[in-house]
Amino acid sequence: MNPLPHVWEFNASDLLLHNTPDDYWVVLDGKVYDVTLFLDLHPAGRNIIIDNGPDITRGFLGIGHPERAYDYLSDLVLGDLKEDPVQEPTTAHRYNLLYWATLGLLLGLFAYHCATS
Repeated sequence: MNPLPHVWEFNASDLLLHNTPDDYWVVLDGKVYDVTLFLDLHPAGRNIIIDNGPDITRGFLGIGHPERAYDYLSDLVLGDLKEDPVQEPTTAHRYNLLYWATLGLLLGLFAYHCATS
């Protein structure tokens, strides 16, 4: 078990300070873990963690890891995440971007047509 006497709290900017293969922290379901020493021990290799980090929640839970993975993680926990890392865009935001990208393309085509006519 983790020998920390109390729970530490971290924010997303703390994760940015620990994002190299020699010092790598991840978030799993709101908890922060130092997985630096585990990177080379992961059965699928270090890149599976790095490519999915720093928030590995979706990938970790989606794969369905064995119980021993949870046991191993309990020794690596550093504390809680105070705030979520960068969230994926909402569906509305994605459609908003698509709308503006399409509008920009149409305006560009219209400007080109006007300039060449």
